[in-house]
Amino acid sequence: MNTVIKESINIELEKQKVYGKLKEISDILHVDVATIYIYDEKRRELILWCSYGLERNSWGTRIPINRGLVGKCAREMRPISVKEPLKHPDFYYVEGSGEEKYQSFLAIPVTQEGKLLGLFVVQTIEMKFFLSEEIRIIWAGAERFVKEILKLQKIGGEQRWKKASF
Repeated sequence: MNTVIKESINIELEKQKVYGKLKEISDILHVDVATIYIYDEKRRELILWCSYGLERNSWGTRIPINRGLVGKCAREMRPISVKEPLKHPDFYYVEGSGEEKYQSFLAIPVTQEGKLLGLFVVQTIEMKFFLSEEIRIIWAGAERFVKEILKLQKIGGEQRWKKASF
């Protein structure tokens, strides 16, 4: 079997494991969506890599870093918490994601040595204000979780994901 095909299958299997973990995290945090975006530094884009709660056809969507609430979080390298995100001037709709029904949004940057690796985003259907303490707890957990499962390696000049150890 072709190496590229094998790798694609392995990446898809890893996404399924991550999806399961995101579901667990959603249940623990009492949120409806948990999403991981990875940062493609070369293209200056955020890639919606895997999500529990958003439609699967939105996985792989690339968002320029100068767009949307996720872009704002990435640029400012700080958590962004918004009620009624659709009304926010920085909101960027990802076609087919199903995110129009969510009333609360929290994006947390994941960094290593001052460099952006990606984002961890949670959303809720019912409007919720994320308190500072909640944000700190989610941020700490997101950092550990994302760094563990999203270990980057370069393959053929592209960022790909290594096998995660759960």
